[in-house]
Amino acid sequence: MSKVLTRPAATVPRAAGPAWFRINRVQERVLGYALITPVALLIVALIAYPFLNAIWLSLTEKMVGYPAHFVGLKNYAALYESPRFRIVAWNSVVYTVGSICTKLVIGMVMAVALQKAVRGNQLLRGFLLLPWVIPTVVIALTWRWISTAASSTSGSTTSASSGRASTGWAIRIWPCSP
Repeated sequence: MSKVLTRPAATVPRAAGPAWFRINRVQERVLGYALITPVALLIVALIAYPFLNAIWLSLTEKMVGYPAHFVGLKNYAALYESPRFRIVAWNSVVYTVGSICTKLVIGMVMAVALQKAVRGNQLLRGFLLLPWVIPTVVIALTWRWISTAASSTSGSTTSASSGRASTGWAIRIWPCSP
């Protein structure tokens, strides 16, 4: 009988780095949670308050200028019994499903068409990017117009109030701007 030589089992490595490094990582994690908590609470409040208020209003009979009167589920019972509500709900479902399916089909057809190597393909791709690019260009041109002293309302107001030609209000307001 022969003996098979094997290496000894590797020991489990300890956490990398000295103890102060592990403490810093814990402190960084706590700091991260501390920094994100106010914004997270604000977002939750901006979503939760309108949502809960809408639920409360749906359980009341409210007229503008008068206090709300709690009626419970009467509003929902009236909606369920209303034939007009059923028609409106069905139209909403048909419209939603139809528009999503139409967008999906058109998008897939365009994606397949753009995937093929055809003359003018790059031009068509450029045209498809225009709705994404144009708002950014318009915003940049608007800010350029606002910050130009000769043609903007803020620049002409500054020069009229000072009685001399304006050198640019943005430079005086933001000294680090180019």
